[in-house]
Amino acid sequence: GVASALAPDGEDAVVSPELSGEERAWLETRVSGPGTFSFQWIPGLGNSNDRQWKFLVDGKSLPWAIEQRRDPFYSRFLELGPGEHSLRWEIEGSVAGSALLLDQVAWTPANEPPFSKALDLPPSNIHWQNIGWTLAPNEARDGADALRFGIPGTYYHLTALTLRIQGPATVSFYAKTGPHCSLQYRTNGVPRTVVTTQGAWQQFSLQIPPGARNLDLIPANWRFAETLEECVWIDEFRITSNSVPISNVLNVASPNLAWSTNRANPWVGIDRPGQSSLVAAGRALSDELSWLETQVQGPAVIKFLARGQGSSYQPGLRVLVDGALHTSVSSTLHKWVILYLPRGPHSLRFEAVPGLRQVTPEILLFDDAPMAGEPTIRVIEGSLEVTVPRPDGYSDQQIGMNLSDRLDLLGRPSAKAHHATIFLRTPEVLILRCDLSIYPVPPKSFFAAASFEP
Repeated sequence: GVASALAPDGEDAVVSPELSGEERAWLETRVSGPGTFSFQWIPGLGNSNDRQWKFLVDGKSLPWAIEQRRDPFYSRFLELGPGEHSLRWEIEGSVAGSALLLDQVAWTPANEPPFSKALDLPPSNIHWQNIGWTLAPNEARDGADALRFGIPGTYYHLTALTLRIQGPATVSFYAKTGPHCSLQYRTNGVPRTVVTTQGAWQQFSLQIPPGARNLDLIPANWRFAETLEECVWIDEFRITSNSVPISNVLNVASPNLAWSTNRANPWVGIDRPGQSSLVAAGRALSDELSWLETQVQGPAVIKFLARGQGSSYQPGLRVLVDGALHTSVSSTLHKWVILYLPRGPHSLRFEAVPGLRQVTPEILLFDDAPMAGEPTIRVIEGSLEVTVPRPDGYSDQQIGMNLSDRLDLLGRPSAKAHHATIFLRTPEVLILRCDLSIYPVPPKSFFAAASFEP
């Protein structure tokens, strides 16, 4: 604890200690939910190029983007559901004068967190930032209350409302946007969708793939919200689990087959409303493959419809017979696979190809410029990160950064990978990040390029 006028309250704050290059420091507390947890921090005083900051809830790091704002402090709010929760700040690395400053930590127990109530959800873990999200009791579709992004007379940047959802599940909600606003919604493994409703309530739905996923609701409000019509509303949020036993999906024609799958990344049966049921691989969150296996007595003919969400050089699905690779499926279109098995017992196994461990980023081209140091590219916390030391005297408009999974796209000004955004913009550096988890099977390579125009 230090007495400092730099503190959000102008009096005192907590500051992280000095560290060597490989040291780490952390500060942790525990609360019993449900309730609302909030704090203010400056995640990096001084040069932030070599230091890393994290905020973890129950051991999970929240991928909060540091936004460019006039206010030097960043306020964070979290709704935590019932049960015990750990909240932890971490910092590692060594840069002179760089630290994490923390202040105004508050915990407010509640029988039902207000944002959950506005979304018509039971108390659950919801993470949000206090830049523009407010309760709107008189503007709800259900006649009770809703969530609104946008306060008249204020300008906002992209601000995500994040919900942690266990898939497979079907999510539906109502949204309304003004004529100059839009709402983006996306989850890991599902492409981003952008909608503008022109002031009318509309219902939207999406399928959440298997595994624990983050669902991001991101309003885009690039103008001053002069009236309430320039806002975004969300109401009547529904999460419906659609997990069914694997045998219910695959054993229609072969009722005697017994299926087994691994525990870390299990395959899951999915009941899709209005469509045929299917079985999907689990999300590869560990080094353990996601596999599904059964035993078949030959002679027999095995026929199934498969789709691998990979690419030509990295198949998304492998089919093994008796431990040997029989075929692989890489197309994003459905493909019929037919196997002929001779007499005797045989093992049939499906494996999902892991992705994140195989990403090999590299820098291709950086034009000559008086940079303060060497640019870097790396994979961190499931994201691809490109750091460019800002040349002295160059404004944001003079610096171009491209990040792509295809080499031939780098020559285009808008060549960015899916969901690549400016993560941090300081007088010293520009950092671009791409969320790799959005790829069902991430591309094998990424390339980065930067240009500087006088």
